[in-house]
Amino acid sequence: MGITFLLIILAIISAVFFTNYSQKAYWNNMYWVKNTHEVLDTTYKISQTLIELQNNNYQNILQKDSGVFQLNTIIEKNIFLKIYKLKNLTRNNLIQQSRIDSLNSKEISILHLYKVSFDSNKENLNILDVISKENTQMIEAKSIIKLIEQEEKRLLVIRQKKNDNYTNKLNISFCILLGGIFILLMILFLDRQNTQETINNFNFKEKDYQTELKEQGQLQIITGKAYNIELAQYNYVMSHDLKEPLRMITGFMDLLKKGYSKQLDEKGNNYINYAIDGAKRMQKMINDMLRYASVGENNNILERINFALLVEEVQLNLYTQIVESKTKINLDTIGCNITVYKAEMLRLMQNLISNAIKFRKINENPLINIKCTEYKNYWQVCIKDNGIGIDRFYHEKIFDIFSKLHTEKEYDGTGIGLAISKKIVEQHKGKIWVDSEPDMGCIFYFTISKEL
Repeated sequence: MGITFLLIILAIISAVFFTNYSQKAYWNNMYWVKNTHEVLDTTYKISQTLIELQNNNYQNILQKDSGVFQLNTIIEKNIFLKIYKLKNLTRNNLIQQSRIDSLNSKEISILHLYKVSFDSNKENLNILDVISKENTQMIEAKSIIKLIEQEEKRLLVIRQKKNDNYTNKLNISFCILLGGIFILLMILFLDRQNTQETINNFNFKEKDYQTELKEQGQLQIITGKAYNIELAQYNYVMSHDLKEPLRMITGFMDLLKKGYSKQLDEKGNNYINYAIDGAKRMQKMINDMLRYASVGENNNILERINFALLVEEVQLNLYTQIVESKTKINLDTIGCNITVYKAEMLRLMQNLISNAIKFRKINENPLINIKCTEYKNYWQVCIKDNGIGIDRFYHEKIFDIFSKLHTEKEYDGTGIGLAISKKIVEQHKGKIWVDSEPDMGCIFYFTISKEL
């Protein structure tokens, strides 16, 4: 058993390393996918702005209206800002940089053409000649924009294929990781069962035991207690027996680093750091798996509570986090008295409010608005923040277990909070979803059935 145990531990650590590597590669490539989408969006906006400039410039040439000229000045600034943004987005692509420089030159030529037209004598102005020159310059500018778009679309196809590849690798490594943990748990559980036989050494038969409990009207209570004992035993195995080898690995790696770091080269020291980081990340994952598995432990008694008082209790739990971030929370929950499993509902609200604080914008204090609305068959709770927001592409994925949209350096955590929130909502026979755009904050909605 000792060799098997060691091999499984090594397989788990290898899977953690591989998962971590694939995850970093995935998010790095995802950055470039987003970058490509942003380039395409910017080129589209430049094309639309050019059309707007062209229409206004016709009025400028024909009417000599200074108001139109002032409007053109605003549009011109808008164009150059977008070109600057485009140049910054493609700073690592020399081909695109050259095309953007050409596009910028064309824009300057077009604007100079209209400036001369506006300043010239109207009687001597050949309108058809100006329009012809303008059309030529516009066609050339749009051709350059088309080349830029074609290049980005080509890059997008390549980057999306890479993302699919990284996703497959992540799925495989995650399955290996879960499989290794499951086998390890089974080995530990079976070994512990051999030492726990005395706990289950009852002096009467099951049939007589059930009959006696029914006569006393306590069958349901005792069954619940037995379930809790089994769940507590499972949690003990998870939290102690599985975490202990990880602590041992971390400890020995620390000793190895302290004792032999000077004898190893930079690559060797990096391997030690990777091993320590991987073990720590796995400890976090195990803790979060325990939290996820424990959802439902407190689903014994339904309580009718005032939702505003529940939110106040959550604010007390998050007091330090709220004060340090200068968070402001507004409540609109008048008359909202709901029947729920209180402990689970506290955990749900704490997850959502804590996320709203964590994913806040830089140099902007968090503002959270909470509203509870009553409908015929359910309650709906809305939690709105002014944070960094979420791309629509990830609106469903964020509720998957261990799903993260940011790296560990940007925001800590293992990405299980919203998976726990979803599980709690489903135990209340409800649904949870999000409405959000990047830089526009998030609005999380969830419902609670009245028929619990």
